[in-house]
Amino acid sequence: MTHKFLLCQTHPKCRDLVGWYLEVCPGDLATLMDVHLGVCGVYWYKFGMDMSIDHSGPYNPLRLAAKWLQSVENCLLAGAVLINSSGGLMPREGAIVLDSIESDRLIWPDKFDDEIITISRWEDAKHYYLASNKGRIFVPDKYNEYADARRAALRHTKQVVSNC
Repeated sequence: MTHKFLLCQTHPKCRDLVGWYLEVCPGDLATLMDVHLGVCGVYWYKFGMDMSIDHSGPYNPLRLAAKWLQSVENCLLAGAVLINSSGGLMPREGAIVLDSIESDRLIWPDKFDDEIITISRWEDAKHYYLASNKGRIFVPDKYNEYADARRAALRHTKQVVSNC
């Protein structure tokens, strides 16, 4: 499956507000579900692992991920949606497209000089997970081998930390 990434200026008056966005069109359920899994991972890493947070309240990662999906579905009723590498979204209509890239892999072309990606694994678990200090979405969200997780992390940044 081919994914379309657009370099967009999000508003005509904000020339410096430029970033890469994944275009998701109505009916593209496969891409939407892949991105949703990545968003679930981001919310779980931010809020689910912190036992000091009351998970019955507004910071429940499952509730947040469900509300994110509902927001995207509502936006898709009006047309294509643009999603950034942190899960932020906006309608495609009105965005000023500066460049585009098509890719078979669901990897945003964003590069951050100060991004650090952490590879972690639950104790006695078999999967390795990636987390970014920039809140980046990773698809897939887990890896069976440490070497595969490290390769995936190095596609985005040179700074990789292991908690395994």
